[in-house]
Amino acid sequence: IIEDITVRLVNRGSREITSLDLFMRIEGSDPIREQWTGFIGPQEWQSYTFGAAFPLSGSQAINYLCVWAENPNGTVDEVPGNNEQCIACENNFSIINPFPNPASDQLNLWFILPQADYIEASLYDERGAHLGKAFSGVGVKGLNQVEINTSVMRHGVYAVRIEYLGNSYVRTFVVH
Repeated sequence: IIEDITVRLVNRGSREITSLDLFMRIEGSDPIREQWTGFIGPQEWQSYTFGAAFPLSGSQAINYLCVWAENPNGTVDEVPGNNEQCIACENNFSIINPFPNPASDQLNLWFILPQADYIEASLYDERGAHLGKAFSGVGVKGLNQVEINTSVMRHGVYAVRIEYLGNSYVRTFVVH
């Protein structure tokens, strides 16, 4: 069981926060949602410990844990890009399956790095032809997101190959 997950809720905005929807997930699980109420002033923070736990099977490995917040004070966040944090467990590189899958206009590719390092993501069509690089550069420790424009791609099955520290990881997705 994974339990006693404590996070730091940071208000980087200019308004007071009195409620949040908080979520956490591990690889291969559905998210757990909890409601937080309290007070966090602008540029202040507060600790929160999730009441829920993740049950694990005996051999289940945990590659990452992600936590995110939504709906501050019951409204849409104006800057949602800083609302999610993920950590790599046991110093492993992890890829969250690309979504939405199937995609029509945009595909989100998220990966979690145990440390900042060079990473490259390349796209391939169903015949294995290289279509180009989706990302090439230094990723940050923790959660990284690459947005892939799929609106110009034909309907079909594609693969994204990620190169990290001499290893290759492949995920497939569909464009419709």
